[in-house]
Amino acid sequence: MSVQSCAEAVRRADEDRFLSTMTMPAAARPLLFTLYAFNLEVSRAPIAAREPMIAQMRLQWWRDALGEIAEGDIVRQHETVAPLAAELRAHGLDARDLLPVIDARERDIMPQPFAGLPDLRAYLEATAGTLAVVAGAGLGSGDARPEDLRGAASAGAAARFLCALAPLAAQGVQPLGPDPRDAIVELAQGALSDLEAARRIRFGPATGVLRAFWTAPVLLDQAVRDPDAAIEGRLGLAEFRRRGSLLVKAVAGRW
Repeated sequence: MSVQSCAEAVRRADEDRFLSTMTMPAAARPLLFTLYAFNLEVSRAPIAAREPMIAQMRLQWWRDALGEIAEGDIVRQHETVAPLAAELRAHGLDARDLLPVIDARERDIMPQPFAGLPDLRAYLEATAGTLAVVAGAGLGSGDARPEDLRGAASAGAAARFLCALAPLAAQGVQPLGPDPRDAIVELAQGALSDLEAARRIRFGPATGVLRAFWTAPVLLDQAVRDPDAAIEGRLGLAEFRRRGSLLVKAVAGRW
């Protein structure tokens, strides 16, 4: 039960967030790794159980765990809960601010197409956006308001969502419906516009939180020009370019 175990879980399952976190100052990494490990646990809960009721119970387990952290109760001896509690308390953060992540994941228990792009954007804001806001509160957000962090992170997460369309389709899940081309283009164009607007804001140390989405502009541009690339799972960058661009942004202090 350590930050190291959280970091290893993130390294195995969420390489972009792992690599971007490793470009951050050492003092910032424990909070990020525990937040991202929490996110992994919660995102897996709806799909780890075949029965919806079991999935609901697993999400409730995490709600209860956050409540105990917030109230200062004895922390559950779990490989993610214990280090998460320590980091949230060390940074003066309220664990209950992470509840939107859990609430949003309820829709993944019985996945249905989103009602529209506003519904999808609300989901991205509740998941990736909430993580960014909490991390920003702990690390320092500069001139950025919480809604700035939430909007920038959800725009970046739109690229990750588009990359997930093909794997989801292989599982019989079509979150944008059976013919998603128009929705893909609209989502990508809107996210690109939001990212461009966000770059005019000074995010302070929280810039590193958003660096997890360093490939988003390229991926979103690909989706605008060729929505079939998202449908067929062809969005992406060559590995050398992907890692090289992260290094450039880290050295320049940008995201």
